[in-house]
Amino acid sequence: MSPSDTTSAIHHDLAEIVHGEPRTWGQISRLLARVDETNYWAASADSFTQWIRTFSTAIQVKEATLWRYLSAGRYYITLQQELERASVSTESLDTLSVKVSPENLELLAKLSRVMPGEKFVQLAERVINQSITRKELRQLWELYRPVLQGRTARGLGVTPPSVNLDDHAQYSTLGERSLLAALTTDFRKISGDHSLDFVHIFTLVRPLDVMGVEVPIEFDLVALTRKVGYQTLEIHGFEVRSSPPSSIQRQAVRPPNTQSLLQRRAQYCTHLWYGTTFPLDENDHQYLPDYVGILTLEREELSVIRPATSDSALGTDINAMTTSLLMRALNH
Repeated sequence: MSPSDTTSAIHHDLAEIVHGEPRTWGQISRLLARVDETNYWAASADSFTQWIRTFSTAIQVKEATLWRYLSAGRYYITLQQELERASVSTESLDTLSVKVSPENLELLAKLSRVMPGEKFVQLAERVINQSITRKELRQLWELYRPVLQGRTARGLGVTPPSVNLDDHAQYSTLGERSLLAALTTDFRKISGDHSLDFVHIFTLVRPLDVMGVEVPIEFDLVALTRKVGYQTLEIHGFEVRSSPPSSIQRQAVRPPNTQSLLQRRAQYCTHLWYGTTFPLDENDHQYLPDYVGILTLEREELSVIRPATSDSALGTDINAMTTSLLMRALNH
């Protein structure tokens, strides 16, 4: 197509949108990219930004929304290339379902900077197939965001930060978050109880005392569950650790460290779990209370070494946890 034909085509498409012809966000994104890449905007504006502002007024769509369309569309084209390398087929941006929203792609772009490659491809496929909700994506981002240790891309042209696997702190946090993400994705399978008709996941939970003050104990993850045919709710608390299994660091799972830590947590839940990203041997097991379930995540595979069981030490101050969960639910 010649430059003049390209200009005419852009002008025609823009005119149709201005006159109310429906377009998907993906189609608008593709058109905005063509306006930018061909400098079509230069005929009527001093900058592409000014042109966007004028166009947003003409079609009565917020300027920020148009920038979001453009950004999400450009990311999607990059994502397509990555998924094609993984033999995952995708729709073109022009025919992409509106259910694959710019907001979901924004969250996916953030997760791409912190998730392990194979897990990210699986997640991206779910986004493209619309088999994951925005709420679930936000929950995953909240889980993985601490890996970046608060770093953000502030300023024009600044490259968004990504996980650095050579950084021990980031590597360790990534392991913990990957384990928590696996728990969030399929709790029924992990718990071994497929009779659950209700599962709600909370992250970073502190119980509340009778005065409504947070107890100085934080659970990495709490799962609120109920079995089919029962009214009683169960509360599963999780403590997660990530560390290379050296002889020195292995002491972290032995008294007085983890044993006392888990015993203090037992009073706030009906089931208690301990998860690691390194294997535990039989000598480690003896230092964990018998009622504590054990999970390990190795090579992206989560295994249940032993299930969590009931015990008289569990749930002695369950009201402190239920109050905290209720307040979290009401605030959201």
